[in-house]
Amino acid sequence: MDTIEIWIVGSDENRVDDPLLLNSLQNSLISNRYVKENAEVRRPESPSEEMGPDPAVIQLVFYGVFELANLAMAFSEWRAKRREDVSSVAVKANGRVTILHPEDMADANDSGMKVRRASSGAPDPKRSRCVLIGISDYVSLRPLHRVAHNIKQLQEVFGDVKAWGIPDDRIHVITYTQSAQTVLDQLVAAADDAPDTLLVYFAGHGLYHNQELLLALPEATGTNDTQTVRWQEVARIVRQADSERKIVWLDCCYAAHALPGEETNSGPGEPLGLLESARRDGIYLLGAAQKSEQAMSPSGSGCTPFTGELVGALRRGIELDPPESFLSLNSLHQKARVELNKKRLPRPVRHDPSEIGNLPHFHNNYMKRAPRWWNPLSRRSSGEDPRQSPRGYLSRKAVAVVAAALVALAALVWFVPGADVSGLDLAKYCGTQAPGGTQDFELAGTSCVRPIDLDDACVYSYNAYGLYARPTSRDVNSVQCFNSPSSSVSRGGIPDMDGYCANRTKVPGVMSTTKNSLYPNTWTCETEIDLDAACVAQNNRSDVTSREGGNGALFCHERHWF
Repeated sequence: MDTIEIWIVGSDENRVDDPLLLNSLQNSLISNRYVKENAEVRRPESPSEEMGPDPAVIQLVFYGVFELANLAMAFSEWRAKRREDVSSVAVKANGRVTILHPEDMADANDSGMKVRRASSGAPDPKRSRCVLIGISDYVSLRPLHRVAHNIKQLQEVFGDVKAWGIPDDRIHVITYTQSAQTVLDQLVAAADDAPDTLLVYFAGHGLYHNQELLLALPEATGTNDTQTVRWQEVARIVRQADSERKIVWLDCCYAAHALPGEETNSGPGEPLGLLESARRDGIYLLGAAQKSEQAMSPSGSGCTPFTGELVGALRRGIELDPPESFLSLNSLHQKARVELNKKRLPRPVRHDPSEIGNLPHFHNNYMKRAPRWWNPLSRRSSGEDPRQSPRGYLSRKAVAVVAAALVALAALVWFVPGADVSGLDLAKYCGTQAPGGTQDFELAGTSCVRPIDLDDACVYSYNAYGLYARPTSRDVNSVQCFNSPSSSVSRGGIPDMDGYCANRTKVPGVMSTTKNSLYPNTWTCETEIDLDAACVAQNNRSDVTSREGGNGALFCHERHWF
């Protein structure tokens, strides 16, 4: 977000031309030290034929990273100065207009959250709805006990003002036995009352029958489409909603079959396929598994892996560079993808044809936390506060120093560096000796990277030769696959870039990214370099390890152990 616009509104929420109130707000913003140092407060040009600034609008233009908490404080200061003579204001950010009433600008935690949400363009929870469908008990299919925990945790985190703050009466939970038609009717009711955001979540068994994804209800058998909800019916309801943002999360097997594919193409005179409708109506889809994969729901307590990563990111936040006050849907997807990949679990798929995935959505609760050092001399076990008992208490800083000294001592005792064998040429390693025998990786920082041939990625995704990749907007995530360079009918996006990288490069742990410094805003396959492994490969001997010289250069040297 670079710019927001602010104006005064009346009780009917229409713009009011009140120069005194607007000037008062403008002066309050200008006098706020943080705003003054990090943003420009100005009046935009008048939209009418008259020359000069628009007398009814204030414009804030931000420089770099702007902390919205400070803007919330500036609004609170203005409200405190005006007291009873304060009015409601409209805030337009990222194309979204939110009305802030006087009580919303009070100096309270949840009120500050609302100002930050309005200033970022994040969705209004009071004008949004969530439908959480979780089926854990089945008559014929394996029970999924963790699904019940999924629903409970999502209900709590969506309702938490520190994450989103949706009122309880706007979260509809479906966990008991109902007919497919009843489920669809309840989806329709939610879709009719979600002018801002509609989020539909399903966790349970996903079935694939007659080339169609089916969401299994408790009495489903797995051999036919009875006692299931057809995905196409869910998609139709979501498409027809009047919501500004439409989001679907599927935590089930074969979730990628919900992504647009060849079967969604429309011929002349036929209705729009799911892909074209999704592009027009703004559907964002996040699924837990590829077309041929089963989502994981191991025995035990806690959430399923996919939902657990989403809930964890919403509760703890995500460290972003540069720091952001809000999480986007894409940042949630990226975090879940990285963490699940580390655990060798199915990686989620994403579909975002209308490019809402990068917009602010949830509050980011990330904050750097001090490490918890074990303190053997504290008196916590006896109930005493160690900070009040100087004797027998070792500070965390002291423990950290002692631990570092012990590690250094252990290294001296057990490891003795040998003679240098060679310098470490990482560019050569990436180009000729990267893992898996690939020959066309380049060095980028501490990673080996290669740009993705998007045409080939389309061939991989749809198992059909002669496809062409073409972006539908400036967003790097908008690439679609077409039968010819001039075709206007898309087969769909590229749902599994990670799978493509793994299949084509054969590199363990390789992942796709659009954030590599060597190829900005370009899809690439990337693998982080193991420096010791690079030394082993470069010198063709196993008794070498890497070290950094005083000038930052890397060397390979012999290692000797006692």
